[in-house]
Amino acid sequence: MDKANAIMIKTLKHKLLLLSLLPMLAILSIAMGVVIYLENQSLKENVAHYKQELISERQQELKDAVVITRHAIENILAKGGDDTAILEDVRQLISPIRFAENDAGYFFIYTMNGVNVAHPLKPEIQGTDQIGATDANGVAYIKVLIDAAKNNGQFVKYSFPKKANQPAQPKKSYAISLNDGKWFIV
Repeated sequence: MDKANAIMIKTLKHKLLLLSLLPMLAILSIAMGVVIYLENQSLKENVAHYKQELISERQQELKDAVVITRHAIENILAKGGDDTAILEDVRQLISPIRFAENDAGYFFIYTMNGVNVAHPLKPEIQGTDQIGATDANGVAYIKVLIDAAKNNGQFVKYSFPKKANQPAQPKKSYAISLNDGKWFIV
């Protein structure tokens, strides 16, 4: 066997080896791609599930806080007495209560006609008709809150600034009636 044949046989062996390795490398690459894709999908599903769980927990905490505060107010109302004194007691009860991150959450009360009864951050609107109030997106949120309260309590989404002179941010509130359906608390 001469040198040229030996080189040709060696080259042929390398080509055969390369031809046998290429399909295995392609299959391995495809398999790795599928595994990475499935892992990413699983991660996305887990994150979405975790996010939904957190939202559900926060909603339940909010609902619980509103219901507890409602019971405290109903106890004040049940004692009876002078309407002005009762109203002042209700306002004093809810005024210092804060919840959620940075104590950004608070309670406010309206009549079913849209008149503000108590608002700890905006006492200047107490006793005023707010039925036509709209958020930054044009949502008549007081009307929507009234409907939610009349339907045995529901969550409502609207936009509202967290602090004065700040842009409106998405907000989710729970509204439920109290005072024999004359008021609602959020």
